[in-house]
Amino acid sequence: MSKNSINYQSPSFYGLKMLLNELKVFIKFQLRRMKKVKRTPELIIGIYEKIRKNKLTNLKKMSFETYIHGGNSLRWCLLDNKVCFGIKKTVHLRKLSILESIYLESNAETVIEFGSGDGSNLLFLAKRYPKTKFIGLELSQSSVELSILAAKKFGIKNISFFQTDLTMEKSYNNLLKKNCFVYSMHTLEEMPRIFKIPVSILSKSKVETIAFFEPAYIFSFKRGLLDIARFIRIINKDRLWGLITACKRLMHPRFNIDIIDLGLGIKPENPTTLIMLKRNKN
Repeated sequence: MSKNSINYQSPSFYGLKMLLNELKVFIKFQLRRMKKVKRTPELIIGIYEKIRKNKLTNLKKMSFETYIHGGNSLRWCLLDNKVCFGIKKTVHLRKLSILESIYLESNAETVIEFGSGDGSNLLFLAKRYPKTKFIGLELSQSSVELSILAAKKFGIKNISFFQTDLTMEKSYNNLLKKNCFVYSMHTLEEMPRIFKIPVSILSKSKVETIAFFEPAYIFSFKRGLLDIARFIRIINKDRLWGLITACKRLMHPRFNIDIIDLGLGIKPENPTTLIMLKRNKN
């Protein structure tokens, strides 16, 4: 898609709208603070339950392409730190392309996704690489069931999905072997204050390559007010504050750590940062 065919909008202009919206949400949150709503496993599961049921209902009519990318919905997204309209699929493909390149470089025999959701990321890879084993670990049982049915529908046999609480080490520690590549795609953001548990478990494992595609906070002047809105969003929803610090503290010096601002976001106010961890062979 050429730049001329994309409807761009200034990140600062869009950021002003998002900033006002996040301030409104923040004020409402503070007024309801006495309710002390916590992001429990049950709350997280409930967020996606309706989405999964709708996708299951429409699964028979879906093509593989539609299942993986969804509809190219009319919404604003972030591409190369520019706010663009109607390019959800383009942004998603860019993320999957980066994920695929990391997998290929890792030479892993097994790929494990933390928080596999509807399984679309893993199914995308598994269909392209039938000799590799793919495993999805997901908190929601309905999401696991949907993923299994989707794999069956599209004839993908080199993939498995398991209902797993990532804070429970015993439920998946035996899967974390030397020949594995482990990644997450906007999963740790749903685990405020407890994301350090899976990070710590990985740090003690033999896994050599880890990639966290998460909205860890990095301020960019290119995004201006959009990143200020993001900052308020993180404070309000308690998401991923300190993920980068935790990775450095728990993984160093056993892992080399690269932190990359991808400038991509299905939601402009929630752009993706890549935290790349490769085990130091020294």
